[in-house]
Amino acid sequence: MTLDNIWVAHGYSNDLFQANADAVKAARGFNIAADPAIFPDAAALARLEMLRDLDRKSGRVLNRVWTEIKLR
Repeated sequence: MTLDNIWVAHGYSNDLFQANADAVKAARGFNIAADPAIFPDAAALARLEMLRDLDRKSGRVLNRVWTEIKLR
């Protein structure tokens, strides 16, 4: 882990700490481990698809197509 990643992880940790503190103050629960959007069950996990990184040429084509769609 590089030094930059440590600070990013620290920022996320601080955000979660603050969210938990806000939830306690508002008397409501905050349990990130119970969120199925973040940790899906086995059935949902089997239906998910891993995105692949596009090469430079494919990325440019996708960008042009998306720009055309947005302009219409």
